[in-house]
Amino acid sequence: MSGLWLIAYDLIPEKEADYLDWFHGIHIPEKLARPGYTWAAHYCAEGTGENGRNRYIALFGGEDSSVFYDPSPQQIKPNQPPETKAMMGCRANPDMYIASMEWVRDRDGKVSNGDPVITADCLSLQVFASDLSDQAIPSWLVQEFWPSLQSQEEFGIIHKYLTSTGNHRHVTLIESTSPIEAKDQAVVRLATRRIWPV
Repeated sequence: MSGLWLIAYDLIPEKEADYLDWFHGIHIPEKLARPGYTWAAHYCAEGTGENGRNRYIALFGGEDSSVFYDPSPQQIKPNQPPETKAMMGCRANPDMYIASMEWVRDRDGKVSNGDPVITADCLSLQVFASDLSDQAIPSWLVQEFWPSLQSQEEFGIIHKYLTSTGNHRHVTLIESTSPIEAKDQAVVRLATRRIWPV
């Protein structure tokens, strides 16, 4: 079962260009050199962060979620080189999830546990709390939300994840040709455009 490490954050505008050069040219290749890491992608939602900052989503795929705990982000942080610590200081309002993929469906309704790599030009992140019951949100996602996406021309694929780290239990990533607006059940909604790989 494939894993996902997702980090959403704003960037301090004065440091944005330097950060992006470092992140795309140095940090992503370093991460992908680690055992078990399989792919990466970076998306931006312009002007949606605090005080009109750009909000970003960094995605790292893994063979399963265990690769992100050996070592864990908490264990990695104290050993980061000075440049990495400086670049991480450019982030604001970070939100992180480590998750395992549960299911994937395309617009034709095919259920798949196949290739989990995110490649779309547009990606919509939706995060759901499960304060109703363990079954309420997953049932709604399968019975109502996913069928509602099928009628949207821009919709391509929905990926459903269950988190082991983060503030909310359920995460969906929706690949599309243009941004898809979130539904009311989501507690965090973000529609983004891919900036890496280009």
